[in-house]
Amino acid sequence: MKKAIIGILFITTGLNITGCGGGGSGSPPPDPNAATFKFFPEGFFVAGYREEFDFNGTRINAVTNDQLDIFTNNPVIVTQPEGVFNLTSVIPVLDVGEISLAFGTVTTPVSVTQHYTIDNNDRRLVGDVVVIFGVTTTTTPVTTSPIPETVQIGDSGNVGTYLDNFGSRLIISWGITDAGNDQARLTWTTNIENAASSIQLSQREDIFIIDVNGNRVSKEIYFESFNLSPDVIDRWTGVKVF
Repeated sequence: MKKAIIGILFITTGLNITGCGGGGSGSPPPDPNAATFKFFPEGFFVAGYREEFDFNGTRINAVTNDQLDIFTNNPVIVTQPEGVFNLTSVIPVLDVGEISLAFGTVTTPVSVTQHYTIDNNDRRLVGDVVVIFGVTTTTTPVTTSPIPETVQIGDSGNVGTYLDNFGSRLIISWGITDAGNDQARLTWTTNIENAASSIQLSQREDIFIIDVNGNRVSKEIYFESFNLSPDVIDRWTGVKVF
């Protein structure tokens, strides 16, 4: 159960982020006729902004494909008033839910508080605090990249590198592709490794479908472990309900 909790914990840290950074210097010049997408919905950084999702997930054995578990979660995401995190003035975004696992026989509250810089012209993710099964994980930055206000199909970039209080390093990047129907697929990839040895522990992809205004239509999460026994693959599908 402890290893299963660790896998769930890594998943919960990305429920409400859409990514940050900018395209590399070797990227082709932007198409002036290409659609522009906002990274975040209008008002996302205003206290009181609210979203709700319904998530369902499954866990399989990465080798045999046998089903090991099913999950549900119904997170509520609410932007909080300005505060301080790691000696930095921030805008906290609180994600609160209750995860059901062990085929519905176990439930646990979970909260994730993401912290963003307050400067509209230099928005960065500066860490988070996750509480699940009574265990608190705090992630702080090593390096960060500014969050672009808008992007186009084909753009990609880095979010930053972070360390948590359990000795893991998180390296986060993003990319945006065409999802059809005038929508975009924003994929946020997190590689989690042992900070001391640099051995990769897991990888997670958070995939948002967004419209041109940055509104999230749906979300999928793909998580694969490389250090559990057995290694697992988790897939979550979420629909925005508010």
